[in-house]
Amino acid sequence: WFQMDRGADAWVIVKEAVDTGALVTIRSACDRRLLTERNRPQRYLRETVRKGKSVSHLWIDVPAAPGRSARRAHLVLRWRRVVLEMIDQRTARRYYPTMWGVDVVEHGTVPDGEESISWHLLTTWEVTSAVDAQLVVRGYSTRWRIEEFHRTWKGGGCHVEDTQLRQRARI
Repeated sequence: WFQMDRGADAWVIVKEAVDTGALVTIRSACDRRLLTERNRPQRYLRETVRKGKSVSHLWIDVPAAPGRSARRAHLVLRWRRVVLEMIDQRTARRYYPTMWGVDVVEHGTVPDGEESISWHLLTTWEVTSAVDAQLVVRGYSTRWRIEEFHRTWKGGGCHVEDTQLRQRARI
């Protein structure tokens, strides 16, 4: 199950994931357009999912990081099936992948002076219950561990970028 940050929110990645049946969760970088019926106002991902009637709560442990205190965060989750309207800017071809949007907002546990957790997730995992939504959010929250690994690997104890192993023969 691939957990991807905002840098992976691109039509080509979404299309590949949906077309191949890959299991992915992507943090949305922008408020994507949704397929809207003719003669209806345009709908967008964030507002549509946030208005979803499906609601759940989840507590997760948030590790300390620069500008962020360690804490036990209370999250409010909303989810909804969505059909995105994606356009290949080079060819003007349109794609309409079906995914599930999961809106995550921290409520009541944000330390003074810090930003609350606010994620807009897109996933190929079928979210039909609170358990499904919680699974998606718990999976995405593993990104903190991944980021810690990268920090350690690059600059902590390993300094992998200093090894100059840029060619196969040197590795």
